[in-house]
Amino acid sequence: MSFDNKLTNARGALSSDKTIYAPIKFEVTNIANPTVTVRNADSGNNGFIYNQTLALGATSTAKRLEFNDPMAQIFSFDAKITGNAFTSSTVGTGVQPGEGTGNPPPPVVYSIFRENRTGALVAGEPTATGGASATWGNPTFKGITWDDIVITTKSDAISLDAILSSQTAVDLDFDLLTEDGQVLATSAGATAAERIQSAVQPNTTYLLRVKGFANGPSTFNIVSNQLLPNGSPNANAGTQTSGGGTSGGGTTGIVNIVRFTVNPITRNVTFQLLQ
Repeated sequence: MSFDNKLTNARGALSSDKTIYAPIKFEVTNIANPTVTVRNADSGNNGFIYNQTLALGATSTAKRLEFNDPMAQIFSFDAKITGNAFTSSTVGTGVQPGEGTGNPPPPVVYSIFRENRTGALVAGEPTATGGASATWGNPTFKGITWDDIVITTKSDAISLDAILSSQTAVDLDFDLLTEDGQVLATSAGATAAERIQSAVQPNTTYLLRVKGFANGPSTFNIVSNQLLPNGSPNANAGTQTSGGGTSGGGTTGIVNIVRFTVNPITRNVTFQLLQ
């Protein structure tokens, strides 16, 4: 089974510069059917490289994706799409006629919808190593070594900025998941102060998972900020300004996760944006 795949920069990077810069990597991260494999990846980890920079609204050239599907069965797979966004600009002022000026792009103002959530864990996870655990995600231990806080985004939500803190725990870890359990982002430092920032879809339910590590009975607090278009009627906590920086140009990685369903009989491919 094979099909041509194009990438479109539909919503823009979370920056004053909406361009997504090359290289853009399309990586197949999970195939639901164990008999199906990727046949023609460009790189390790089932990756396909698009060496293109996409302005807002632009679409890449097609890249052929081929799969070994010996039983000609319907299958689904998840793909992680990674590109680069410009994070700030450097001001340069000409000193002679004709040199002109180089000014940063105007800052972007977002309205904020804020929720404050609290919770408690009974204990940490003594077996946790390298981000793995015998109890995290196990329903038997929900509210004991881990817990989920449900967040539903507003109709015009653009991104989520979630901040975890605790006055009683030594070390907590923090995940953002889809409602069906797909991990979208993780913050796992050496303290109980963690932060996750991620693009989100409007009118969508997400889970903020708090995972106990070095703690006894502990309480925690989450400040969840949804970034909305400036002037949004859903806002309840003022505004936030980003971009328009005056020094330190550079790029930062941006990620989307997409689920594809492939029917080799009808040769139909559908997809759903998970992040």
